[in-house]
Amino acid sequence: MMKRVEDTLEKFKEARKKVEDQLGIGQDFNEEALKYDVLLEKLEHIADEKGEDFAGIIQSMIRNEGEYEIRNNVRDIG
Repeated sequence: MMKRVEDTLEKFKEARKKVEDQLGIGQDFNEEALKYDVLLEKLEHIADEKGEDFAGIIQSMIRNEGEYEIRNNVRDIG
């Protein structure tokens, strides 16, 4: 049973390496950068599909950030 698991894992690693080679992804591949790019693409799609809702969320985040900074500044002064 353990041998089959090891064989399957090895086949997976080989397949992954083959796909990475075909895509031109080498040792310099940055998985975090790819995740960021995918997230950015999703956000752009949401912004295109639901622009008004997206704008409202961004405005709310900016407003909340401003309130947070004001509270911290008051706390620092006091």
